Amino acid sequence: MTKGCLGGKPKAFKTPQDLAEKLEGYKIYTEQLQQQDKYTPTIMGFGQFADFDYDLLAEWRKDPAFKEYHSVIKKIRQFCISGLIDNALTNKANPIFSMFLLKCKHDYVDKQVIEQTTTHNFSLRNLHADMSKLATVEEVKPQQLVAKEQKEGSISDEV
Repeated sequence: MTKGCLGGKPKAFKTPQDLAEKLEGYKIYTEQLQQQDKYTPTIMGFGQFADFDYDLLAEWRKDPAFKEYHSVIKKIRQFCISGLIDNALTNKANPIFSMFLLKCKHDYVDKQVIEQTTTHNFSLRNLHADMSKLATVEEVKPQQLVAKEQKEGSISDEV
C-alpha cells in the first residue's frame, strides 16, 4: 500500500512562533522607517518584509486548518490597524486613504445606530367603535339636497 502524499505548497511558516518572530522583526523595521520618514505598517508591507504572499494571511485566518496561527494573525492585523489609525491621526498618513484601507482590507464599516420607540396603544376590540365615530355620515334625502341648492342659488336656477 502506498503512503498518501499531501500536495500543495509547503507552509510559509512552519509554526505560529515563526510567524510571531517575523511580526516582532516587522515592528522593529517599521519603527526604524518611521524615524526616517513617514511609514505606515500594512498587511502588504508585512508580506514584503516576511517574503510571502500577504493574501495567505486572509486565507489562513478563515481556514480552520490554521487555527493555531489565528492568534498571531490577529496580532498582525491589530498592529497594522493601530499603525494606520495612529498615522492618520498625526497626519503622517492621509486620513482618507487610511479610512479607505480600513474599510477595504480590515472589514471596517460606517454604521449608524438608530433607535426608534413608539408609544402607540392599539386595541382591536375598540377598532370598530372608533371607526364608527370617524365614519358618521348624515343621511341626506334628495328633497333636502334640492332645497339646499335653491337656498344657495345654484346655477341651474339662473339659466
